[in-house]
Amino acid sequence: ISEFQSKMNLDKAKLEGVKFAILRAGYTGYGKAKGKAKDSAFENHYSKCKQINIPVGAYWFSRATSKEEGITEAEYMYNNCLKGKQFEYPIYIDVEDSVYQAKAGKQAVTNGIIGFCEYLENKGYYVGIYANTNWFKNYMYTNQLKDFVLYSQNQKLEMHLYTNANLTGPLQ
Repeated sequence: ISEFQSKMNLDKAKLEGVKFAILRAGYTGYGKAKGKAKDSAFENHYSKCKQINIPVGAYWFSRATSKEEGITEAEYMYNNCLKGKQFEYPIYIDVEDSVYQAKAGKQAVTNGIIGFCEYLENKGYYVGIYANTNWFKNYMYTNQLKDFVLYSQNQKLEMHLYTNANLTGPLQ
């Protein structure tokens, strides 16, 4: 969830059966500098989830097109969002940017993902990649990402876990 769902009633969501929440910690913006920003609702969502015992993970909307840019995104996320907090679910890089990544080529996107994931793994986090199936198949080399958790969401808003870059179907 992100600032776009800031009016969401998390108490009600929990009563309706929500078992966990993946919170948008922040994002990389447009422009030459690709500025980084913390999601304006992240702290509130995190605090509320902790208060009512909803386990959390987090994600970063990425525009990384190199290993260095992936590291920069992860470093910003760590220093401004994650440090000092407890997460029960993975920390994800969200890869689906049509402005920079879609035009950068598969290796550039893959390198950005690796930089992001390795940085946060080295900080002790369980990390993963979120993208739709089209992005996993056409915009990154999943065989180079086999050390990380891959998640995709289908039209029914179900999340599917893939391992070892096996994109033939969800785990049973």
